[in-house]
Amino acid sequence: MHHSFRQFGAILFALLAIQADLKAQNAVCLTDELMMRGRPEVEALLEQLNAQAWSHQQRQGGGSPVVPVVVHVVWNTASENISDAVIQGFVAQMDEDFNLMNANAGSVRPAFTSVVADVGIRFCLAQYDPQGNATTGITRTYTTDTWFDPNNEPHKMKGPPDGISAWDPTRYLNIWVCDIVGSSGSIVSGYTYLPTGGMAGSWQDGLVIDYYYGTQPSARTPTHEAGHYFGLRHTFDGNSCFADDGFTDTPNTNSPTWNCNNTNLMKCSVLTQYENYMDYSGCTAMFTMQQAAYMNGVLNGVRSSLLGSTGCAGWSALPEDDEHPRAWLHPNPVSDALTVRVASKSPVAYRLIDATGRAVRQGSLIDGALLSVADLAPGLHWLQLEGAGWTQTLKTSVIR
Repeated sequence: MHHSFRQFGAILFALLAIQADLKAQNAVCLTDELMMRGRPEVEALLEQLNAQAWSHQQRQGGGSPVVPVVVHVVWNTASENISDAVIQGFVAQMDEDFNLMNANAGSVRPAFTSVVADVGIRFCLAQYDPQGNATTGITRTYTTDTWFDPNNEPHKMKGPPDGISAWDPTRYLNIWVCDIVGSSGSIVSGYTYLPTGGMAGSWQDGLVIDYYYGTQPSARTPTHEAGHYFGLRHTFDGNSCFADDGFTDTPNTNSPTWNCNNTNLMKCSVLTQYENYMDYSGCTAMFTMQQAAYMNGVLNGVRSSLLGSTGCAGWSALPEDDEHPRAWLHPNPVSDALTVRVASKSPVAYRLIDATGRAVRQGSLIDGALLSVADLAPGLHWLQLEGAGWTQTLKTSVIR
């Protein structure tokens, strides 16, 4: 399926500004200014990315891909030198968000639960550096710069003498954490480049997040920026009802949403999907099916070198990951009945486990079996299957 991007100018330099809390002023987003600066070819570049992403959605082999993450803390004051625990927390949150394991997944309003997606891309703090040495996946670099102005020095933290160079950006997702707010009066929590025009794998490639505003859990800045890293635009891209982000399952909206107070908020004559990670609200909780497919297309295409990285070699993956999958579920998420496809001519044993670890269904099934979930509570469930000489665990989300 071809999804045309309709907008006067699409984002290349995706600078994210998010309101950190209700007391903070509305954040300033400089995306359009930075995008248009000297890049008249941006529309053509994004059309190329679009065509490639939709043609690379099927990944070879089984299991979920694991993207090694390295976090570079570039600090001037002690407060900017954030703890390992904070870093581990936001990387774990990215991993949960991309795998529909986020605690607030059930907060998505019923109007959008049918398009909620499990992206299936894993994130791991790197266990091995580019030379193969063991690492925590965290570097710390002192800088004499009191802050980095994203308007005038968006890459200054990405190399000496004021920062630190990226680890091989074809093999690692680099994240620089530093002060990008300073005394500017504008709350900019993060930014990154979309993977166009040779950006993927370049020395500039990666995420930049503010040490304070970018690490606030409710802002979901790393998740939002990772969406840009894998090619997504803001849901309000173009700031017009006649422009959009290229996806039909993200309703058009002509402006960012800053909070979730109005559950019936309408923009462009449709209900606003403010739960989407690519908006700015403090209650984001979802990617859509089309966004997920697109990001996997980018990973399998222009960012496919990440798939061969050994930065997380030996990392323990989720139990549903399997190098040789023998079973598949659809639809997923599910509301009434789950169809189970099994590459086996013989019956296999199954247990359906809810989020508390309780078996809510068990027995045996054959290929094409229907499992009713109409009476189950909404939320994540795991289907454990056991055949002759193999086992597999699959994740599904029950929605209402």
